[in-house]
Amino acid sequence: MDIRVAQGDALANLAQLYLETPSWPLSFGDKHKARQLLEEALVIAPQNISVLLVAGQLYLELGQTDKARRYLQMVVDTEPMNNALTHHLKITQASTMLTKINNKLLEQ
Repeated sequence: MDIRVAQGDALANLAQLYLETPSWPLSFGDKHKARQLLEEALVIAPQNISVLLVAGQLYLELGQTDKARRYLQMVVDTEPMNNALTHHLKITQASTMLTKINNKLLEQ
């Protein structure tokens, strides 16, 4: 696979599959592999909103809340004038995750 395909989107999508799929013996899920792929995607496209969103999801799943918040905030802060529906959906997802993180921190 050419890792530069779609400016990191291909790697981010593959990382998300590894992240969200149950692990062996039920399926092929692997958080370590997801992290590896995502780190490659971040090198290729550190500003790509899809890569940043999956990074936020991954680090939240791994319990690295500060790192997750940083990536999710980067998603929220990207091009607010972009009219693409997928862009708005990703910003909404990131905002929702940030709200949950912040609420959880306030409860502690």
